[in-house]
Amino acid sequence: MPKLALLPLLLLIFGLGELPSVLLVGMTVFFLVWIQCMEAVLAIPENYHEAARSFGAKGWNMFRHVTWPALLPQLFISMRIAIGTAVLVIVGVEFVQASQGIGYRIWHSWSLFQANRMYVGICTVALMGFLFSSLVRWLGRLMLPWTASSTKSR
Repeated sequence: MPKLALLPLLLLIFGLGELPSVLLVGMTVFFLVWIQCMEAVLAIPENYHEAARSFGAKGWNMFRHVTWPALLPQLFISMRIAIGTAVLVIVGVEFVQASQGIGYRIWHSWSLFQANRMYVGICTVALMGFLFSSLVRWLGRLMLPWTASSTKSR
């Protein structure tokens, strides 16, 4: 279900303001990251767990030495996707509900046939998405030096 379709319901329940927008972005991003992380955990080969158990790992040590390192690459990938989606949802919410913000400026410029301002807003949103995604990619490379994507791009 497109999360943007929930905006009218959230506005009805929580009223006008920032809270419905924040909740909508949070719901959208949460499910993107959660589903991908669950898939990453389920995809961990059982051999890894067996090897860790043979060295006496269980509980916290199993999570720390097997699950967490196997989960982290997918977590950063899902965060990059989530950041782009969050920017998209914020702009969509501002189209509909806001009286300020980049999305509002894009929509308002379109309605007044001010193409130059509209293009500036569109380029700004694209640049924001690129910068946020690049920041998460950089953090992933910094925190995950053992992954193939971080070693081949150095």
